[in-house]
Amino acid sequence: MATFLPMSFGEALKAARKRKRLTQKQLAQLLGMHYNTISAWELGTYLPETRGLVLELARHLELDEQGTRHLLEASLTAVSPRWNIPYQRNPFFTGREILLEQLHAAFQREGDDPLKHSCALIGLGGVGKTQTAIEYAYRYANEYSVISWVSAQTHESLVSSFVVLAELLNLPERREQDQNRIVAATFQWLNNHDQWLLIFDNVENIALVKRFIPTTMRGSLLFTSRRQALGVTAQVLYLEPMDSEEGIQFLLRRARLLDTSKTQESLPEEEKAIAQDIISAMGGLPLALDQAGSYIEATHCTLSDYFYLHQASQLDLLDERETHDDHPMSVVRTFTLIFKQLEQHNAQAAEMLTVCAFLAPEAIPESFFSAGAPYLGPTFEKLASEPIVFHSAIRALLMFSLLQRNNETHTVTIHRLVQAVLKGTLSKVTQRIWATRVVHTMSKLFPSSELTEADYWQNCERLLPHALVCIEFSEQWSDNDALSVTSLMNHVAAYLLERARYSEAEPLFQKVLRIGEQVLGSEHPHIMAEAFHGLAGLSARQSKYEQAEQLFQRALRIREHLLGADHPLVASSLNGLALLYYRQSKYEQAEQLFQRAIRIHEQFLGAEHPLIANSLNGLAVLYGDQGRYELSELLYLRALHIREKLLGAEHPQVATLLNNIAMDYYEQGKYEQAESLFQRALHIWQRELGSEHPRVAYPLLNLANLYRDQGKYEQAEPLFQRALHIWEQGMGSEHFLVADVLHGLSVLYREQGKLQLAEPLALRTLKIRQEVLGMQHLYVAVALTNLAALYTEQEKYQQAGPLFLQAAQIREQASSQQHPENADALYEQAYFYQRQQQLTRALPLYQQALSIYVQVLGSQHPKTKKTRHICIQLLHELKLTEEAIALEAQA
Repeated sequence: MATFLPMSFGEALKAARKRKRLTQKQLAQLLGMHYNTISAWELGTYLPETRGLVLELARHLELDEQGTRHLLEASLTAVSPRWNIPYQRNPFFTGREILLEQLHAAFQREGDDPLKHSCALIGLGGVGKTQTAIEYAYRYANEYSVISWVSAQTHESLVSSFVVLAELLNLPERREQDQNRIVAATFQWLNNHDQWLLIFDNVENIALVKRFIPTTMRGSLLFTSRRQALGVTAQVLYLEPMDSEEGIQFLLRRARLLDTSKTQESLPEEEKAIAQDIISAMGGLPLALDQAGSYIEATHCTLSDYFYLHQASQLDLLDERETHDDHPMSVVRTFTLIFKQLEQHNAQAAEMLTVCAFLAPEAIPESFFSAGAPYLGPTFEKLASEPIVFHSAIRALLMFSLLQRNNETHTVTIHRLVQAVLKGTLSKVTQRIWATRVVHTMSKLFPSSELTEADYWQNCERLLPHALVCIEFSEQWSDNDALSVTSLMNHVAAYLLERARYSEAEPLFQKVLRIGEQVLGSEHPHIMAEAFHGLAGLSARQSKYEQAEQLFQRALRIREHLLGADHPLVASSLNGLALLYYRQSKYEQAEQLFQRAIRIHEQFLGAEHPLIANSLNGLAVLYGDQGRYELSELLYLRALHIREKLLGAEHPQVATLLNNIAMDYYEQGKYEQAESLFQRALHIWQRELGSEHPRVAYPLLNLANLYRDQGKYEQAEPLFQRALHIWEQGMGSEHFLVADVLHGLSVLYREQGKLQLAEPLALRTLKIRQEVLGMQHLYVAVALTNLAALYTEQEKYQQAGPLFLQAAQIREQASSQQHPENADALYEQAYFYQRQQQLTRALPLYQQALSIYVQVLGSQHPKTKKTRHICIQLLHELKLTEEAIALEAQA
């Protein structure tokens, strides 16, 4: 809503008359009166006697709806003798348009239902309930015959308000000495008349107010209260803090940095950004924004000056307040008074609110109070063991609007300024005690491993914002419970690593190492080892293999020295190191470490422990890469049985196995089985992790490759594109996984004959893999082969030949000669010679590829049949008829 500056009736009339270009005499003639009357109105000597006369003025002056309303509002004291609003209209009132419209619509409904005649504005102290009620009264004043303000805090203030109303109504009983008789007469008048509005402001004790509510409800009632359960029959409208747009508009106008005729779009972007920072810091609370605007206006400081001052002295600024303001109490005094009332009303609720002050403001799990009860103190043990006590505390917090509760998610939300003021009322010693207690509780509740906790992902995501706040608090007191802090940091960083949020995970692991060296020393080396292990996993995912190996080895040495060579944590380090070696195609070293890890887990944890599934999966992936599919499948199925039994069939860790098994099926040409498992893995990961999580791109890429191999190009391309978007956004455009998608998309375009699209993708793939993986990696050979095959299609044979030879040299050193990818490369090189009619050089390469396909994929695999067909053709062309017939017979 556009704000306006207050204007007297005379000023408003004179401005409207001049806009219409009428003299006082001309306007008087239109109204049929002497022009001295117009002069007296404009001078303020007299005012119109009736609302009808004001509306007649507006008609002759051709005022629009807003102008008419302003003229009526300016004349309220004269034409509405039954008007008792003790506050001026707020010239800076901003927004709340939907809420005001809802109020108006509710009061306009017809019928006897009390809900159609009464509304309640509910919200936190300082959120603008009273100001909204005042604005409603001014805006719709012409629709009521009586509007009266009722101060509802005490019995005395209620009685006093009704005595004033009797005076306004000019009741005969207004002179009575007995105030009860005056109140009764006022009740009688209200019960016999309509079109009145009573505003009961700041309702605290509903039992007091009920005795002052008219029985016939012929008029309208508007209540303002902090109590979310008001206890009267009324339509409840909750006031939320201002959103970004409303908040910026209000702040800038209150600070007089924005003219009432302009919008925030006219401001420089830097100024709007600083204003947005202030709105966020204030949590959109109107009282706080009003204080900020008032301070900026009084001191002539800039928005930037105020924001930096607020960061340094938040509570001092929140306690600034001009005594002449309509809301004389500052944010600090408002909330401090509420806290005292809460503590007197329900001490358990006050402690619960204190805990909330040391967590993130939004979506605090109610389970934190119950599950954390053993660490939070005796009050919470009682709250956890006695549900009625817990709900009584929640009810008290809701009554004072200090929390919002979401029954569906079982979470509560607290305003950030309530947190700030509450912490500010505590001594440094008390702050330290509560911060330490909350951090220790969070370290106990934040999940430590997705392999041992069925709801790992959900619980971590629910607690993550609160855990990060706990870590931030712990840094304010470096000598706090270091063991709890470092343990929490390790667990949070491990989860962020799983979420591919590498830039957030790394500094946490590094902090653990710094604290460990400075505070823990040699007493808790397992904390250090856990951080080294996490950093190693992070480095491996970023393809920093040398750095990762050093970190894994360091974690392994600490654990072997501390725990012995056969401890499960040692096996965890062995498993991480084995995965690293696998990624570098060091298959023999990787296999030995996987097998050692499995033996340790079986010996100490039993054959069904989830940690074994981790090592089984790693070894199965290795065997699959070597084309040893029977061994691979046995290991996958064993791991799948373990994880489904412990975690359920829809867990993200189960999806990992499904995706990996599907890869083996895909490579063996079992396309239907592979597609089904890829789709199932995709469904689980999308539902559990979100559609943009990096893991989701794995089945997307695999399905895209599968569809491409089946010639389903229209289905394949959007999957490639989606996988590329996810990994580029989540990992950067130079990550080695991005190269996997680029390679697949390049092959797709090559097979479609879109060579101009394929070539830049192939070149980019090769560049990334050479830079990230090194010049001699197997995946580099695959990229070289694809680029060479592309040049073959373009008949650039001189460029293709050396690339084929370079790829062959890498394959000889980097991988098993019996792997299907080796056969693929042989096939492409054979085709290169065939295109040049060098059949005697092409045939043996096709035959080598065929031998591998038959041995690894079987005689009926599509690749096997295609290669066999070509071999038979070439044998016939080379007049090797007997060999051709023999091969046909084998088929």
